[in-house]
Amino acid sequence: MKTLLLNNWKAKMASLMVAIAVWYLVKGHVQRPSMPFFPIPGTQNVDCSNSAFDHIA
Repeated sequence: MKTLLLNNWKAKMASLMVAIAVWYLVKGHVQRPSMPFFPIPGTQNVDCSNSAFDHIA
């Protein structure tokens, strides 16, 4: 068991550090608020209400 843990310990430690770094980046991305919504021109629905104030005389 001792040789299993201590054999190539530098590579195992480097892999552990890379795994922690990737986990930290993913965790930060998931917790970040979503991007603000910027409407694309021409894709919004137009409200066609028929009130008296909508018409220009």
